[in-house]
Amino acid sequence: MSPPILYHDIIDQILSCFNLFDGDERNELSNCALVCKQWCQLSRRLLFKNIDDISVGEIETLREILRPRFETCSHPGKSTFAEYVRSAYSMIDLGMDSWSDAKELLCLLRDSFPLEFEFSLLLTGKSLTSQHLVDIHLSMPNVVHLGLVGVEIRMSPVQIRRLCGKSGLPRLKRLSVCASGWNTEVFDNAIREEKATNSVLAIENLLFQELRPFDMSTRFWPHEAFPDLDVKTLQIQAKIDNASFWDAVPSLLDKVSPNLVGLDVSYALDYQSTSPMASTGSVVLRSQVRLHQKHSKHALPEAANAGVKN
Repeated sequence: MSPPILYHDIIDQILSCFNLFDGDERNELSNCALVCKQWCQLSRRLLFKNIDDISVGEIETLREILRPRFETCSHPGKSTFAEYVRSAYSMIDLGMDSWSDAKELLCLLRDSFPLEFEFSLLLTGKSLTSQHLVDIHLSMPNVVHLGLVGVEIRMSPVQIRRLCGKSGLPRLKRLSVCASGWNTEVFDNAIREEKATNSVLAIENLLFQELRPFDMSTRFWPHEAFPDLDVKTLQIQAKIDNASFWDAVPSLLDKVSPNLVGLDVSYALDYQSTSPMASTGSVVLRSQVRLHQKHSKHALPEAANAGVKN
């Protein structure tokens, strides 16, 4: 009598139950990869599906582990895990990391991982120039999420529209902005020289965060940088009680409301503060969002109120 057989899809369902965020369970799944060839393939597909926290400083190690194995004259060889990657995330510090190394990292990931993999890129620190975005366009066309955290944008609105639009980042689905602003001199000169452009930025999710006080005169507002902004889901997260910031939020809502299907606004208050906003900020914010819905030409769905949080 032949022994019972566990079919491929059953094993796959069992292995999929492991919690990869738990270190012990991840180690157990790694052990499953040693059982047999079939289990090895199934385990690797789960273990390497998402790769996070790839840094420029790890490029030498990454180059070694992505080096093709078992090369012969008839078979060029390939990495033992790269084919299983479906998404990856990396943070580049424009002030600390070598940009030449960063470009090499992006090219290495592009050439090693499957064509359909999705890449999330977070840029932080110091100045962001048009050359940075041109290099990203040439080195990594797979960017689906671009994050700008604490960067000074040293390019004109026209340039950022072109380089973040369909011609620059064709697969972009999500834009995250936190404490980022224009270089005053570059922005003022660009405004005087700017000509009208018909550039549309259509993304699924826009996350706008403000976690500390910021100079309002140079703040990077997505709806001002991209006059034709098409957003499906808008998230605004703030931990500041600057009234001028909240006064500007309705204009952002008005710009994106025509096609908006999801809204999440959160305001983290310090209730020990003596600021008047500490007691009234949440009520004011709720009123602003609802007032905008009431008077907008394109009213937001009723479900949007559920996303407004204290």
